[in-house]
Amino acid sequence: MKRVSRLLALTFGIWIHANCGLAGQWEVQQAFDYYQPDDAFWDQAYGGETMLVYWQQPGLGVAFAAGLSQWESRGERATLISNPGTFERFQAWEGDVQYVPLGVSLLLRENYMSRDLGECQFTLEAGCRYMRCNSQLELVRTERVWLNPGQIQEVVTDYAVDCGDSVVGRVAASLAIPVSDQSSLFVTGGYQFNIDRGKISVDSLGQSTALDLSAFFAKVGLAFFLK
Repeated sequence: MKRVSRLLALTFGIWIHANCGLAGQWEVQQAFDYYQPDDAFWDQAYGGETMLVYWQQPGLGVAFAAGLSQWESRGERATLISNPGTFERFQAWEGDVQYVPLGVSLLLRENYMSRDLGECQFTLEAGCRYMRCNSQLELVRTERVWLNPGQIQEVVTDYAVDCGDSVVGRVAASLAIPVSDQSSLFVTGGYQFNIDRGKISVDSLGQSTALDLSAFFAKVGLAFFLK
């Protein structure tokens, strides 16, 4: 995982060094993101991302992205042992996972003139993100024992969860509407897919599972050119 993040940073640094002397424009894009995960493990996810884009040509840009997102688990209970009237054991992954996405994207942009809105911009994006994980999950395990008829003893144990980093790819399309000469409002829709799935684990129980971060997402934000 660390090699991937270093490679992304090195690639972007080499590209900036190679093109810093060329004529082009810098643009900052700031957006709120909402994700609808594919995996039933997740309820929803949301966050924000900032992209610094260098437009070497009006229709071709390279971006460096950084952000923060919160992924909420459903906390659904799974039954491990079920002997009603004698003994039951079940568990649930509860809490959230915070991710810090870091990565690069290639952008292709086309301008077109709208009679009502002025010069709008349609952009296609393809990129990847290194998802640095900060787990706020707990594995909550419950054991229920029937001692006597009508008497039940229940023991609940919380286990800390370790979380591994992930790598995802993204493809998206966006529409930008100008609000001034140097700024625009944009909306984006796209899909995020797994490249390298990180795992959550409880070492003391010898239990782990890979996290699926594939999701449809939507973004709304503001973009402005730097002078």
